[in-house]
Amino acid sequence: MDVVYVTGNPEKAENFAKHMGQEIAHQPAELDEIQTMDSEELVGHKARQAYAQIGRPVLVEDVELSFKALGGLPGPFVKFFLYGEDGDIGSGVVRMCRMLDGFQDRSAVASCTFGYFDGAELRLFSGRLEGMIADEPRGEGGFGFDKVFMPDGFDGRTAAELDIAGYERYYATIKPFGMVREFLEAGRAIS
Repeated sequence: MDVVYVTGNPEKAENFAKHMGQEIAHQPAELDEIQTMDSEELVGHKARQAYAQIGRPVLVEDVELSFKALGGLPGPFVKFFLYGEDGDIGSGVVRMCRMLDGFQDRSAVASCTFGYFDGAELRLFSGRLEGMIADEPRGEGGFGFDKVFMPDGFDGRTAAELDIAGYERYYATIKPFGMVREFLEAGRAIS
């Protein structure tokens, strides 16, 4: 049995393969993201849709950043908040900081759900990490919202300010690579 990691981002595919410990086939697919705050429903829909297009077992993922003060928003819609109308992530992370300026509670949760679907079985794997949203973007590393998310356990630094070892620990907590790898190896989806 084989599996295809569905992404149009070669860097993301390379990083996923690194965490799986070997090369994993990847392929882009045009997937409709349903508008829901339920990450399991969203990922399940994406996985079934990817399987219908590709015709092989697939893995998809969805990353979220949820603000307690905003009832879970932006959640799965984080990319729309990050890039906005101008398409500039720099102004997007600043906007995300400003969104919480009127609130005392700047707590947030960063999470990722992977979904596997083989035409019959849907398996979901989730990771999450609590933290806070910084007053201003900080740091030069990371991706997406890492310049504003200060994960718990990292001395008030944003994910973008972490050294390589710290970032890897943060990233592997949010993205449950170990659970996915165990599942795939147990089913011999990768060999």
